[in-house]
Parts: sequence; structure tokens; C-alpha cells
Amino acid sequence: MRKYYFLFIALFVISAAQAQNGYQIKGTIKGIKPEPLTLAHYFGYGQYIVKDTAVADAGGNLTFSGDKPLPEGLYMLVMPNKRRFADFVIGKEQNFTFSTDTANVIGNMKIEGSPDSERFYKYQKQLVGYNSEIGFLQVQQKLRQDLMTQAKINNIRRQIMEYYQEFAKENSNTLTGKILSASAEIQLPAAPKRPDGRPDSAWLFHYYKAHYWDNFDFSDERLVRTPALQRKLDRYIQELTFQDPDSLIKSSDFVIGKALKGGSKELQAYCIWYLTNQAENPTTIGGDAVFVHLSEKYY
Repeated sequence: MRKYYFLFIALFVISAAQAQNGYQIKGTIKGIKPEPLTLAHYFGYGQYIVKDTAVADAGGNLTFSGDKPLPEGLYMLVMPNKRRFADFVIGKEQNFTFSTDTANVIGNMKIEGSPDSERFYKYQKQLVGYNSEIGFLQVQQKLRQDLMTQAKINNIRRQIMEYYQEFAKENSNTLTGKILSASAEIQLPAAPKRPDGRPDSAWLFHYYKAHYWDNFDFSDERLVRTPALQRKLDRYIQELTFQDPDSLIKSSDFVIGKALKGGSKELQAYCIWYLTNQAENPTTIGGDAVFVHLSEKYY
């Protein structure tokens, strides 16, 4: 009997260790049909990679589980019709529960056991509150145009920006904070004056481009599994770079150089792949030179 007791304890310890090394995400979604939902992480903003599937029962209960930890990043729940239902920030803590309903996914979302997702929804709920106030004021504005209503809307928008900056700063060491910081706009200093007394807009542009990547952590591979990196790459290459081969090569090398310096193999691979892929079908005369340069230098 004593032998069986110790065997049971050993099996319990092994099972507990496996649970800690893997993941288990239990959810309850009121109002959902009994149907399969997909758990997937972002790969850029237009693509996602499926990691698991679970079928909701008649009560809206479902469980995602596996023996190996999920790669950390921003995940989504995807409905059978491919519609994104909800997002989760999945970090080291991968044994957690959530509950919500189809009527108000963000407002009624409750999470236990995942600090990063809890932070993520705390931020989301605050934004929903601000946007509801703006929506109400905009309805009033349609009925009567007055400067007071517009001033209130501008004030709320200012509060949103202040909350965004404060939240990202307070949570800078968390995955949620890094995702927000990666999308943050650069704070521009006062521009020097041109000879005619006007602000030097060209100086501001060059400053903005030079500091565009300041808030992006190229050492954190988890940002590959968020929409932030692709969005920033697209804007940097398409909007902040002059569309000629030399400029495109210079900007591409600059970004890849930051990724190489950051040390994350996944970020390096993504930047090289994405920029080379974009250059493969050039839209400018001589644009194939960019593809040749990136292929020869990095592949």
C-alpha cells in the first residue's frame, strides 16, 4: 500500500510539472453557439498562425490545452466564419481562465491568472469609456453646433493620449506595455525656425524618421507575434522613405541593422523576410535593385 502511495505522489508531481510546462486556458462565453473556436497568434497584422482549436459546449464553456508552452505574444480567438472575437496577451502565465459574453466582449471580460491579459483589458475598458463619452458628445454636436461641445471632445482625446502614455510607461516591462510602446507616436520637440521665421518642417520630418523606432524593443521576439512590427515597417518604408532604390535600400538596411543589434533571431528573420518580400514586386523603376541587394546581403 505504501508503495502505491508513493507511486501516486510521483505521478501527481509529474502531471503538475507537465501542466506547468504546457498551457491550459479555460473560458466561458455566454450567448455563443456550440461551435469550434480557434486560438491563434498574430503574425503581422493581416495574418495569424493557428495554435489550437476547442469546441464550445451548450453552456459556452471551452478549454484550450497542450503539453508545450505557447510562444508568447498577442493572440486572438477566431470564430468559424473567420471573425476575430477577442484578443489575449499570452505571456509566461499560461494557465488562466476568462469569461465574457457576446453582447459586450470587452466590457464583460473577466480574466484570472494572466496578469498581461488583465492589464490589456484594463486598458481596453478605459478606452471604451472614453470613446463612449466622445460618441455621446458627437451626437449632441449634430443637433447643435457649439464650441463648448468640440472643446469637451478635444479634452477627452487629450485624456486618451495622456492615459495611453502613462499606461505604457507604468507597464513598460510587461508584454502589454511593450505592445503599446511599440505603437506610440514620437514626441516631437519644437522645430528650429527657417530664415523666414516659420518652423522648419523638413527638420521635423528628419527628426521623426530618425527616432521612429525609439519605442520599439528589437530584443523582444514576442513583438513578432503582434500587429505592431508590420504596421511600423509598412509606414516606415511606404510613407517615410522616398520611393527610389537608394533610399529604400538605406531604410531597409537601417531597420535590419537595428534587428541584428537587438539580437532576436525571430525579429531578424521577420524583418529580412518581410522587406525582401516587399521588394520582390517593385512598384518603382529600378526597384528590383532593392530585392537583389537584400537577397545578396542577408540571404
